[in-house]
Amino acid sequence: MEISNFCVFGRWGCSAGGGRWYLQTAPLPSNVKSYNGKRRPHAHKDMENHYKTEAAQAHIVAAKQRPGYDPSQPVLWGYVADHYDYSQQNSKGHSKIGQDEGFKRIITDEYKNQQGLSYHPWNNRKDFERAPVVERPVPPGRRNTGRPGRL
Repeated sequence: MEISNFCVFGRWGCSAGGGRWYLQTAPLPSNVKSYNGKRRPHAHKDMENHYKTEAAQAHIVAAKQRPGYDPSQPVLWGYVADHYDYSQQNSKGHSKIGQDEGFKRIITDEYKNQQGLSYHPWNNRKDFERAPVVERPVPPGRRNTGRPGRL
């Protein structure tokens, strides 16, 4: 039986496949200072140390792949874990067309490889919690489509 990794946000969930689906249309992150400030995808600073292992591994990969690598540059990035039109954001990363960024974020490395999912706790847009990963069997006769809300 096929197993699908599934991150749980309270009663909401997001499969790893669902995360890949949202990332397909998202831009690659940029270390350009003007872009890196507020625009999405944001650099994920991991102040809570939820991704300590993933960040350490990403620093090792970046140091090997980039000559003149600067370890002060971010290696983890936060993407909106919902439908979001990145081309319609203002200089502060807010939607010009009224889209809500929501409370869930897909955390990736600089190549959009998903490292995990985080969310803002209820009534707190400053802090993050890491969503636990659970394995969920895909029922026989169904396939994991990688689309949000579906197997």
